[in-house]
Amino acid sequence: MDNELTLRQLETTYRQYELFEETEELVLDESSLDQLFLSEQNERRAFFYWKNSTDTLTVRGFGHECIVRTEGTLETRYDEIERSLHRLRERYVGEGEAPLLFGSFSFDPNNDRPSEWEGFPSGLFILPSFLLRSERGTLRLSRYTFCERSAYDATLAQEELNDWASRLKEATAPSVDASLAPTVVEERHVEQYGRAVEGAKRHIREGDAEKIVIARSLRLAFQRRLEPLAHLYTLVDAQPNSYRFGLSYGNRTFIGATPERLVEVEGETVRSASVAGSIRRGKTKEEDESLGQTLLNDEKNLKEHDYVVQMIDGVFEAHCDHYTKPNGPQLLKVRDIQHLYTPIEGKISNDHSIFQFIQQLHPTPALGGVPTRASIDYIRELEQMNRGYYAAPIGWVDLEGSGEFAVALRSSLIVDDEAYLYAGGGIVADSQVEHEYDETWVKFLPMLRTFGGVEDE
Repeated sequence: MDNELTLRQLETTYRQYELFEETEELVLDESSLDQLFLSEQNERRAFFYWKNSTDTLTVRGFGHECIVRTEGTLETRYDEIERSLHRLRERYVGEGEAPLLFGSFSFDPNNDRPSEWEGFPSGLFILPSFLLRSERGTLRLSRYTFCERSAYDATLAQEELNDWASRLKEATAPSVDASLAPTVVEERHVEQYGRAVEGAKRHIREGDAEKIVIARSLRLAFQRRLEPLAHLYTLVDAQPNSYRFGLSYGNRTFIGATPERLVEVEGETVRSASVAGSIRRGKTKEEDESLGQTLLNDEKNLKEHDYVVQMIDGVFEAHCDHYTKPNGPQLLKVRDIQHLYTPIEGKISNDHSIFQFIQQLHPTPALGGVPTRASIDYIRELEQMNRGYYAAPIGWVDLEGSGEFAVALRSSLIVDDEAYLYAGGGIVADSQVEHEYDETWVKFLPMLRTFGGVEDE
């Protein structure tokens, strides 16, 4: 079976397939699990990884039992993915927790510029062959099989599950070669970045937009092929209080540690957050607190933050029975940077889904601009690059509709012996190219440190 399925294939060619599950609860030290995944990745098997910002949920998926994909537009792709997952839910014959898929959408499906993201679809969701889910002290290993009932062998599936459980018990953690460092650090299209910032300011002065987010990228080259999971686990340890993720597809792996939740749905509860406006961390406690207070009182950053709050307000007003938020922003501090942060929580209306929230929230003004659709067009025109899955929704959803998505910031795409890094910032009428350029370097730091591009402190 070709394991990459469109909605049409699920409704026609594979309509006789069913989704089977075998699950076993494990008692293991979670820190011992990673070497198995590293060794399997070196055999070029596929994986995904997710750890939430509070470390209460870690999900590791291995293998691609099936891939649900779409080349849909901004208007159609969310519905296509949701309907595809509904078809899978109809075929599920297991009795355990609802199967979980991990995936992402591209930032802008209308951007067809050739890039390192070649081959990635507009929407991509992976049902793994093996899923290891660790949640609040409980560890479960599941084996999923998607096939015709006559072809399913429950005994074989249980044997495979037991074999993986045994191998997990013998695993040890991976590490990155301390001598590894990039031989090339290339600022891609840096002159174009300056022109893009000025072009965004021109559109804003002419009244076409209030804010446009402009990004740029780096290319790092190494003397040998990178081990994506080793770098991912380095990032996991180095960036607490962030959503840490990894997604492999073909010979490419997207990893990152982002502070920004886009949306979480848990039963009837829906949560989002405005994370917009930023400043660096201080070298001392006193300097850090002073910088934080500067951020809390900075008019430009407060305005950028309020754009996002207002947009989330509108989405929650339309899709929730009621919702709450604090009166003003607080500080969210991660290793290299601190942000203005406003959490928002509501009770989701019965007729709305997580994908409707994703569609309405992406891209937030912190990643696209104001107004949204015009900003996406200007970004495509001005940046002259393809963001791929950078700054786009990434996360998980189960077949009952619960899930959580973050915005894929502080991220890198690994392609064999190269790594591509991405960072951007919001441009308003009085933005200065030099200041915006310097801010992107602060945002590059987490991934540069992960790849040995800067010395660790």
